Amino acid sequence: MKKSSFIVFISLLLVISACSAENPTKKESQTTENTDLIEKSTEENITSAQVQEVSQDSNDLDVYTKLDNVMTHFEKYYNFSGAVYVGMRGEEIYSNTFGKADFDQNIANTLDTKFIIGSLTKQFTAAAILLLKERGLLELEHQITDYLPDLSKWEGVTIHHLLSMSSGIVSTDHPYFAESLEKKFGSNIPYSITEEEAIAIYQDIPLNFNPGEKFEYSNSNYLILGLIIERTTEESYDKFLEKNIFEPLAMLNTGYSVNWEVLENKAQGYEKINTENDFYPIQYDYYITHSSSGLYTTMNDLVTWDRALYSAKLLKKETIAKMYAPYTNIPSNFEYGSEYDYGYGWFTQEKKVEHAGDLPGFIANFYRELNTELVIIILSNNESLDRDKMRSLTNTLTNIVNGD
Repeated sequence: MKKSSFIVFISLLLVISACSAENPTKKESQTTENTDLIEKSTEENITSAQVQEVSQDSNDLDVYTKLDNVMTHFEKYYNFSGAVYVGMRGEEIYSNTFGKADFDQNIANTLDTKFIIGSLTKQFTAAAILLLKERGLLELEHQITDYLPDLSKWEGVTIHHLLSMSSGIVSTDHPYFAESLEKKFGSNIPYSITEEEAIAIYQDIPLNFNPGEKFEYSNSNYLILGLIIERTTEESYDKFLEKNIFEPLAMLNTGYSVNWEVLENKAQGYEKINTENDFYPIQYDYYITHSSSGLYTTMNDLVTWDRALYSAKLLKKETIAKMYAPYTNIPSNFEYGSEYDYGYGWFTQEKKVEHAGDLPGFIANFYRELNTELVIIILSNNESLDRDKMRSLTNTLTNIVNGD
């Protein structure tokens, strides 16, 4: 958008905001005229920053209306499809749904629609490990070879290193991993791997660096944590989470997405959504997501999860605090930047914790301020909303609630 046209855009929106103090009939007619003018002066590819600035511009509006303005603009300019929740101390400030769970079938998204959440899975895996620690079944400083002795090349890597992304183990997108995966499975790559399969894949892959030396985001860390959960409990990862986390918290619409195709009330993932008649669905075809990024959930269940993390219903409060501790500093060239550290399944910054998640067709962001108990959750089945846009949207909503 040219600078001059954007100035016109801002000015016209200010006119609309001023109309809110006038009589309803006059306001309605002026708003209609000015909205038409705005649409004529606005280019299709408006930037994320411009959406934020425009949609917050009316200072005399209440918080709910400001939040709704942001989301309306985001839906209009980025075809946002999904669910949004904003709350504080257990009280809802704003929630809404947009777009369709399935555009072909004309099924709307709801707060109970199931979305694949990608790396938001990691916080549940971390919680499961800490639950086992509370029960005396493992120690965070134990080496992973205490549980998976065949991975002898990784001697010195501890459970803590896995949780804090400081193990040195290559991620699932590393060329070494791809080569080893192809050698083992060919083109028949599974959704999850057994302990024996993991050992076959990883046993010849060297560490990238010495354990504890630095941060490196690696999905492999959380895949291996899932195997340790299974070895320790003699249960599958998904069954352990179902019995020990989801059922006790009544998160009954949360689970492992290996059976995604047969689930009801789920969102179809889309590569891109242009209009309600122009969309590009993605077939579910994820491999080896497991305990790293394999869960699905709903907005209502994630709100339940947020509140559980302020109680001692699942974990002791001192145990929960371990999830948020700043263990490994994030380098400045990583998406979160050097002001963040990695805890256990969360990016953490003082009294703020956050994590994004995405897989083809889906993207999510989960943001929490621990001192005020502010929570902002965004789930979408439109992959084209990249992480930068999602974090930018989260920041905008946060600033509105906090009055910044």
